[in-house]
Amino acid sequence: MEEKIKQEGRVVFTSWTNIEAKTGEGQIVSLSCRPDEIKEVKEFFRSKVCNVMSPETSKVKGKGGFHQYTRYDIYQHRYAGGSGYIEVLEIKNPPENSCGFIINEYKPYDRSFFTEWNKIEDAITAFDSCWGSCANDEVFPKTDGFKRLVYCNELTPWFYAVGEEEIIGDYSFPQGLQDDPVYRVGKKFVVYARIDQIPKIKTCMGARVFLSKGVDNPHQISHRRFVYWDDGSMYDGSCGYDKHPPRPIKENEEWITKAIGDFYQLLSGKKTSFSVKFTNGDEFVGKIKPVSKSPCAEGRYDLKVTIKGGEVLEGYVDFKPKPEASDIVKAVMVNYEKKGIEVEKVEVVGSKVAHGGKKWAGVYYQP
Repeated sequence: MEEKIKQEGRVVFTSWTNIEAKTGEGQIVSLSCRPDEIKEVKEFFRSKVCNVMSPETSKVKGKGGFHQYTRYDIYQHRYAGGSGYIEVLEIKNPPENSCGFIINEYKPYDRSFFTEWNKIEDAITAFDSCWGSCANDEVFPKTDGFKRLVYCNELTPWFYAVGEEEIIGDYSFPQGLQDDPVYRVGKKFVVYARIDQIPKIKTCMGARVFLSKGVDNPHQISHRRFVYWDDGSMYDGSCGYDKHPPRPIKENEEWITKAIGDFYQLLSGKKTSFSVKFTNGDEFVGKIKPVSKSPCAEGRYDLKVTIKGGEVLEGYVDFKPKPEASDIVKAVMVNYEKKGIEVEKVEVVGSKVAHGGKKWAGVYYQP
């Protein structure tokens, strides 16, 4: 029997037959299969399948003023709307490894996202206390019961899949997004942020091309391509930031691009450290080393020194900076090390520095 394999992996049969099989619970199912595998297919349904359910699209249930279509059994506990909307959803039949307690917030032209919660009560409590906030993506992660936040923006969250739309990650995957010749689904790209131009590696979720007629010349057709990424963000190639358009990632370039992006964030203060793992298993670790704030002016210091074991020594020390001990804390540490004594911390209770010096106070732990 001749077969052909399509690119997406489905088998095209040149010959098949229609049969009825019975599931383990007695449900009769109509299907098509190979003529020479009728017996095996019927036995599979009888011994391995409990029942078969086709996904049916219906509206979300609940008392809110707006209900979307979905193939899941969803109840809307809370809803508030305006230019966008926010809602609390309880999904009765979530897929395996998916959370059924959701706060979904949609903001047109802004950061749309949903959050997952440990219990539906947690989601309702968070909604009741924060629903009017303009920064719930920052507030919710600090709230009791919070599990995870997912940005969607222009992508549809998985729980609003309809019909036979496929679920990829956290999103519903509509037909038509996979047809672009360049921005293919699953392909990785180097994408530059619009504001700070920091490169990031993102996985393409597909693209759409929209055609529009010119205002002055209706015969002029313009093309506008929207590319969707796995973090919920979108690239619009017609918005004038094509100096650094997304480009396919090169072989062995992924770790380099990530390191550059992390380093930019380090310099901007968004991170204090980062690490890069090389292909041979080695790891590079970079971090900010803060400037020492230990007192370093010449003068007399009133100190409280805690020795390992808990003993506390107090008294005055006259200090003058030296190359081997540039500050009072280091001078104390060096002095006790020579005596074979380990110091846990040095507290500067007070000081009287020499003219032109600075007065310091604080606790300095031995690193």
